[in-house]
Amino acid sequence: MADNRSRVGSLHLELDCEDALKGLKAVQREAKKATAALKELDNLKRHLCPKCGVIDLEVQRLHGDQKMIAEMKVCRSCGWEGESRESDM
Repeated sequence: MADNRSRVGSLHLELDCEDALKGLKAVQREAKKATAALKELDNLKRHLCPKCGVIDLEVQRLHGDQKMIAEMKVCRSCGWEGESRESDM
């Protein structure tokens, strides 16, 4: 059977992606740092008293049937108390 395809030419392409990969890795490192900082901020906000604004909440969790059913927060600075149930979380 005859070959109906004809060869017009060839193309040789070399790409240097080293700088692009270094840049993407740097972006990934910074994204991981930002994610860690956001997690830390979220943890701090969980311990911020809504009444006096001091980061001094003691968090007590009540567990039942292998899951958390309530959370009690008490500010050690001003005495504020707050509670949330499983449906509130």
